[in-house]
Amino acid sequence: MVDDNNSAFFQVSVPGLDSGQAYQVMIALKEAGYTLVTAFYVHRSEVGDTATPSKLELVIGATKGFPSQIREVYPQASINPIEKMYMR
Repeated sequence: MVDDNNSAFFQVSVPGLDSGQAYQVMIALKEAGYTLVTAFYVHRSEVGDTATPSKLELVIGATKGFPSQIREVYPQASINPIEKMYMR
C-alpha cells in the first residue's frame, strides 16, 4: 500500500477493452510504479434489452501524481481522484 504524504488514490475506468488489453493495462501501471489496490474486469454482456460493454475498473495508488499517461493510450478512460480515507 502506498503510505506517503504525497500519495493519492485514483478510480480509473477504461471501457472497451478485451481481457488481454485489460491485463496489459494492469501490467503497464504496475511497471510504471503505481500500486493496484483493486482491479475488476467486467466482461461484455448482452442480456435482455441492455448491452453492457466490457471495461476495466481499477483503484490505483500513486506517489507520482495524476496518472495522465493512461489517457495518452486510452483516451476513453475516466480518471477520478479519491479522497484519502483514514482508519481510526
